[in-house]
Amino acid sequence: MRKSAFIALILVAAAVTVAAQTGRDALTKALALYEQESFEKAFALISEAVPESSTDQALKSAAADTLTDISLKEYDSKN
Repeated sequence: MRKSAFIALILVAAAVTVAAQTGRDALTKALALYEQESFEKAFALISEAVPESSTDQALKSAAADTLTDISLKEYDSKN
């Protein structure tokens, strides 16, 4: 029984790591999408990749930083 619990814990930890990396990859893609397409598409990608319900504070912080970068670029291009 303990061996099964340990294996399950390892699998959960691996899944969380993969999800976080996928989220960070999405942030990188969002920056590129902003440059190639639009603010709206980049924002939508970030919203999907990092939902408000996410408990990964580092990922949420990275998403906020990415949104700030995109917003500043959008502001600069309009003014």
